[in-house]
Amino acid sequence: MDKKLRSLTIEEYARAQTEALLERLAWQVSHTAKRCDPESIHDLRVEVRHLTNCLRVFKQFFAKSERKEIRYQLQALRKLAGEVRNRDIALEVLASVLGAQDEDLTTQLAKERKQAEGELVKALHRWTRRNLFRKWRGKLEL
Repeated sequence: MDKKLRSLTIEEYARAQTEALLERLAWQVSHTAKRCDPESIHDLRVEVRHLTNCLRVFKQFFAKSERKEIRYQLQALRKLAGEVRNRDIALEVLASVLGAQDEDLTTQLAKERKQAEGELVKALHRWTRRNLFRKWRGKLEL
């Protein structure tokens, strides 16, 4: 085991992990806002889940009200990304099962994905403009 890790208390470790996950999420939000492809949407959902789980596992080290507020905001982001991801998966399944046979359904799903993508990108830009990640660092005392 790394010597530095052995010298950390559980709380120090929890805070270091939370800060690292917060940085990764901030990067992924920026990346997804630019690309918004199926892979970046999936990666965004994974990063949201990781940070949410971290806050839940190490909840004793963070103020309840701050932790809950952040988890609520993460849940909203995960839902927006999920709407896009659901369309991506449906389009993949449709292509593999039906091929190009059902053009109307494919067109409808692509249209729904574009609309969900627009809502997600708007939210990601809003998060960036509001400096949410910096605010969260302060609220979590990182």
